[in-house]
Amino acid sequence: MAKKMKNSDQRGRFEYLQALVNEFQTTKAKDYKLQVLANLANFAYDPVNYDYFRELNILDLFLDVVAESTDEKMIEFAMGGICNCCLDETNQNFFLESDCLDIAIKCLKCTNEETVLSAITTLLYLITPVSRKVIVNRQVCDLMKQFQKSSNKRLSNLATIFLQRCLLHSKTTNLHKLLLLLSVLLLQHLVCQLVSLSCLLKSLRICEV
Repeated sequence: MAKKMKNSDQRGRFEYLQALVNEFQTTKAKDYKLQVLANLANFAYDPVNYDYFRELNILDLFLDVVAESTDEKMIEFAMGGICNCCLDETNQNFFLESDCLDIAIKCLKCTNEETVLSAITTLLYLITPVSRKVIVNRQVCDLMKQFQKSSNKRLSNLATIFLQRCLLHSKTTNLHKLLLLLSVLLLQHLVCQLVSLSCLLKSLRICEV
């Protein structure tokens, strides 16, 4: 009985999300479209919905809205939805394979601070050894330094976290490079010592003869 209720709940959840997507795609009323998008972004908090989100292409819907819309609130809700979905590793991989990084970086220049907060958080979620070169660049770091001066504590604190994480990685990377260089120098020194020792042994043998 419990299993049937669970399956029924899952089916009902999927159908509800599907209905929201259909309404968003068909409605012409701007306010209603905005309300539907806000609902989808809120559902992105719950990991139970992520399989449905991927099946219904809601991740693509969020990306398309941010990339194509000129409405600040639409962009805010869609970017918030992307940010919420980044809690899931499969979603992260999806976003990394899409144009999400470029979209999030562009959102750093938005005047809507909620959009900027979602964009920064999204970038933090999506930093990997491969994506780091795209995310951590001078332009982004300069913007983060500006955000640190913001009167909005959430924004300034998040920017500080971003820069600290980048700085920590930079220090770690530099340490690894230094250790590698020291290892090479030590190896070269040992080789020279062995060569000198070999020459000395040969010299002693010649003297003995």
